[in-house]
Amino acid sequence: MIIISAGMQKSGSGYYFNLVNDLLVALKKQDVREIKKNYQLESVLNHYNCNILPTKENMERLIPPHKDGNYFVVKTHSGLNEEIKNFSLEKICKCLYIFRDPRDVILSAMDHANRSAEEKQFQDFKTFEDGLKSIKSLLENWEKWYLFSDRLMVKYEDLLDDPIKEIKRLSEYLSLDVSGIDLDNLVKKYSTKDLKEKKLGFTGLKPLSHEGQMNEIQEDEKTVRSLHFNKGETRRYETELSQEEKDRFNELYGDFLEKMGYD
Repeated sequence: MIIISAGMQKSGSGYYFNLVNDLLVALKKQDVREIKKNYQLESVLNHYNCNILPTKENMERLIPPHKDGNYFVVKTHSGLNEEIKNFSLEKICKCLYIFRDPRDVILSAMDHANRSAEEKQFQDFKTFEDGLKSIKSLLENWEKWYLFSDRLMVKYEDLLDDPIKEIKRLSEYLSLDVSGIDLDNLVKKYSTKDLKEKKLGFTGLKPLSHEGQMNEIQEDEKTVRSLHFNKGETRRYETELSQEEKDRFNELYGDFLEKMGYD
């Protein structure tokens, strides 16, 4: 089985993907990074988070590990397309989609775009005015996933508020038995407090004499960086947007907010 972990940009999709992958490993299923290595999928599953562009050719490359009985997760920001729909119809994949309050998405994308002069991502979110225009395509992608019947929709805010509840929702959707897993220990790795401490700890990281210990730290650093961790906060828009900006967003996208379950 292939799990497609899709998500709206700046909505904790890296966090959710890594959490799902760790859960599968804890259940004695496959680590997707081993799948990537063993089936030579480096050109298909990009970066540490194993991002896939779900074209017909790329999706077909996932068939061999699936047929060999592997159970693994891949990540994408792409919208729902015919290739994913066909895989779902043929029971080859199950789909997850994580999203976030789009007002907070704009603020997080603005942070990303203005982080440095060299930053190339999210340049269409440099200002709130830019964000008002650019968020439309993300909301349209969300709606396609929302209208698709065979998927699990996950709110970023719910994941932060009660990650164990969300893992149980996930396990029910995927028909996984997690009764023997220490879920508290699993989610602790991704708590915002723990991530902040680790991120700060990696500044000036020095090699240790014990090779195994150093490898463990390096893997931990990769995980933290792969989460694209920024502030990890919810409802930022309440204090960081002016009333005029909130009103303008409501005027343009109030219908989306209501369908998404936000105020």
